[in-house]
Amino acid sequence: MQTQSTQTRVGSEKSHIEWLFDELTARYGSKFVAQWDGTNVSPLRVKHIWADGLKGLTVNEIRAGLAACGKFPPTLPEFRDLCRSPVTAEAAFHEAVEQISKRHNGTDVWSSPGVYWTAMAFGEFDLKNFTWSAARGRWVHLFEKFKTKTDPVPKKLVELPAPGKAITDRETARKNLSNILQILAPKVVGGGHD
Repeated sequence: MQTQSTQTRVGSEKSHIEWLFDELTARYGSKFVAQWDGTNVSPLRVKHIWADGLKGLTVNEIRAGLAACGKFPPTLPEFRDLCRSPVTAEAAFHEAVEQISKRHNGTDVWSSPGVYWTAMAFGEFDLKNFTWSAARGRWVHLFEKFKTKTDPVPKKLVELPAPGKAITDRETARKNLSNILQILAPKVVGGGHD
């Protein structure tokens, strides 16, 4: 289980960006800040743009990005790509199998909308019943089609219980039925309509 500090999302908090810029400056020295030489962009504005560009990433993802840095200082888009390595079709399938079972109680967390939309196209029943080897061909085809889809993952809607699965006891059901009959009685007896 991850600790709170590793699950924290990076936002526009000054401390996250200051820490990241300190790390990148320590690794690359003046080469990192030299990327903005000759531009009229202030260091404060650069940090604001980076903070906005990295919103939604976790501290673990930022650390993964730092660990993946190469010989040269990254630009913002390059660094964001390093933080979230591309998901393989197989990894996306296993994620979908895990998250689809969590969706019923609303605890699902998807790495990207593309994985969610691939899962929806593949189907919940098949995700729960197919192995990777059985699903591979169809899953890969759908993943290629949907992996770049950016429509947000919709929130799980509350569902009515299946017939016969309601939790209402007999006494509550009788009271509810009595209330409904009281509302309908004047209309039935008088034959009137609203």
